[in-house]
Amino acid sequence: MGTASNGNSKDLKYCIYTLIGLFFMFGFGMLPPIPPLTPVGMKVLGIFIAVLFLWSTVGLAWPALMGIVALGMSGYCTVNEAIALSLGSSVVWQVLMFMLLAGGVTSCGLGEYIARWIISRPFLKGRPILFVFMFFMGFFVSSIMTISIGVILLAWNVIQNLADIVGYDKNSSFIKALTIYMAMACGMGEFCVPFKGWQLALCNAYTAAVGAPANYPLFIFSALLIGTTIIFLCVLAMKYIFKHDFSKLADFDAGVLASSQKGMTKVQGIYLGTFLFIMVITLVASVMPPEMAVVQIINKKFTTAGIYALIIAILCLVKMDGEPLMDFAKVSQVGVRWEPILICAAAIPIANALTSDATGILDLFASILNPLFANASIPVLISFILIVTLILTNLGSNTGVALFLIAITVPLGKQMGANMGLLGIVIIYSASLGLMFPGASALSALLYGQKELDAKMIISHTGIACLLYVILGIPYFCLVNAIF
Repeated sequence: MGTASNGNSKDLKYCIYTLIGLFFMFGFGMLPPIPPLTPVGMKVLGIFIAVLFLWSTVGLAWPALMGIVALGMSGYCTVNEAIALSLGSSVVWQVLMFMLLAGGVTSCGLGEYIARWIISRPFLKGRPILFVFMFFMGFFVSSIMTISIGVILLAWNVIQNLADIVGYDKNSSFIKALTIYMAMACGMGEFCVPFKGWQLALCNAYTAAVGAPANYPLFIFSALLIGTTIIFLCVLAMKYIFKHDFSKLADFDAGVLASSQKGMTKVQGIYLGTFLFIMVITLVASVMPPEMAVVQIINKKFTTAGIYALIIAILCLVKMDGEPLMDFAKVSQVGVRWEPILICAAAIPIANALTSDATGILDLFASILNPLFANASIPVLISFILIVTLILTNLGSNTGVALFLIAITVPLGKQMGANMGLLGIVIIYSASLGLMFPGASALSALLYGQKELDAKMIISHTGIACLLYVILGIPYFCLVNAIF
């Protein structure tokens, strides 16, 4: 009886949330425009509110598709143009190609090899706190090269094996804490590379709004530094705040976790080299002087999306020991996740519409926020953006929240003379840390899907991580702003 009642309650909420979202998507624009919004701007704002709300409450795929169609009916563009701007975008193509490469890294076992190599170092024996830190870091590094969801599932399996080997109860608070922080560590590893998922769509939206490319090297450095520090401090929190039992790891020989692991195979080496090559090409294209010959070749002749596609084609073409380096059918099943692709597809044209002069949306937000920050300093603005983004992304969809913050802070940052590249990093990285509540991200939804984890434990442990980010992130980004 209780199960049926819960099911009916969920169905009712789904219907109510859907109706609210559809009203904003197709009905909000019929209301009189709020100055300085244009009639088209009123419709675009309604579409944005709708996708943000629906992504946070009912799902990701169909609201993204519906939002694309609604944008084509708004008067901002036609439906054909909206589809071309979304699914035809080079950003979506690049994300798809990177997912295929990540699937290849997963299929050949490179991610697992790297993680197991890191956690099996001899110096970890007898150092349980250091071992747990390196345990997280092994899969953190693995996630940099792949899509984190697959790495999380692999890491959770390793945690269960660890519990059997060491003698922990699989329902103990220590194993549950490892499960939560492992998901967080893998997610933060994936967030270090802003050009392989939904973050790329946000970087593209920010670039369109600011008129300058995203600072990828600073983003990667900041994400690596902040992510590594937060993970280490979370391990200390496990020991000294939550009082989890590390004692059984005191005499544990981590080498057993890699006892059956041989050296890196040729295929794994090729994939590692391919990933590093893609990283170098992307960074060169984004930070080197545009007049350089190599940058001209990358950006104007091939483009990074084209180079990604060429690399995937070569991996599928070349055979080793009678098998292609990339089995496209197999890898696409492992690596390609359509929901992030559709989020990117919807985010790109909607973000362009939000920041277009034809809608008046930037002028609206500027008129609201400019008086509030008239006498504020840039550190105050950075602190405001970081905290507000972090709070909102834990309550709603991280992609939608970031798009919203981009729309309202770009004019404000320009007026105050802020480092615009840094503000983009603050928004996009902060939006990545949707950890505490189920609707915040795919990562948090995965955590809440584990029956052995209760909401209180998830919120308390991920809440510590978010608090640490505020404590570390505000002074770090203010310091970077002062330096640059």
